[in-house]
Amino acid sequence: MRASSLILIALLALPALAAAPPKPGYRVHDFTPTFWRYWDEAKDKPQAEQVRLFEERVVRAHPEVYNATVLTLEKDKPLGPQLAERWPRAMAFVGPHLDVARMLSGRVGKDLPRYDARFRKAFPDFAYTGDVYFLVSMGAFDGATRQVNGRTALLFGTDVMAAVYGAEANPESFFDHELFHIYHEQFPDPALEDTLAQKLWHEGLAVYVADTLNPGTPEAILFGLPRDMPARSRANLPALAAQLRAKLDSKEQGDYERWFMKKSEDPVVPPRAGYFLGYLVAKELGRTRSLRELARLRGPALRKELDRVLRQLEQTPAAAAPAAK
Repeated sequence: MRASSLILIALLALPALAAAPPKPGYRVHDFTPTFWRYWDEAKDKPQAEQVRLFEERVVRAHPEVYNATVLTLEKDKPLGPQLAERWPRAMAFVGPHLDVARMLSGRVGKDLPRYDARFRKAFPDFAYTGDVYFLVSMGAFDGATRQVNGRTALLFGTDVMAAVYGAEANPESFFDHELFHIYHEQFPDPALEDTLAQKLWHEGLAVYVADTLNPGTPEAILFGLPRDMPARSRANLPALAAQLRAKLDSKEQGDYERWFMKKSEDPVVPPRAGYFLGYLVAKELGRTRSLRELARLRGPALRKELDRVLRQLEQTPAAAAPAAK
């Protein structure tokens, strides 16, 4: 029998007399048990044998997610040699954290109905009817959207979640962040499409939603790696806000990488600083708007507000930006 399973909210951890919340409109597939059965067999074997067994036990069981497209490998090359090439780097990154990843796999499977019910209470018009996958991604992603069986799906890599966030990882805040991205897509914004302004709002608002729904979550969990990014951004906030504001209409890939990717090598802009500035913008706009109202902001009105708040941040003394709460 395949490891994929539909998680039924009504069956998990509910008081006997309480009304069962509705089932999620999306389908949940938990492929992590397949990996753990494989890993129990392969963990003490040489890496070459680990790769061979991974293809045999895991890839063949779930080819819809263990393929070049989902794992961001080259589509015109055989999968096996690429896995062998990636394996040492992936194991160096996630290998020391697989025990935590196994713990997270169990927590998510058990607690997902509660996550979903709470998210739908905040966003009752959430209309996603696709698929959600949990898997061990061998270092490919913590959360991502990919094409699976010809449809956009939401995927969670518990191994990268463990490697980035550690034993204190809060799967609920992470789930809220990624699920909100799907919800936010219900309100497209052609006027700002592919601009840095849109990406700033897209990511910053998702962090703010996760923070709001999970008060008290540490910044290290909300923002991920590098862990010193919020502190470094606060220390140079006026200059960063001015630089980002000047680039809001940019559609250049290099500008996106500079502000939102870990591979940024800009000596002034901390890697992924766009997440922090976007969060500060969303937090300011959230003073007078509900989460659902924020999700619907778009077009010229949103562009004007982004400019206004970034100008405000330019006047904020360095290191004075408030911490996430």
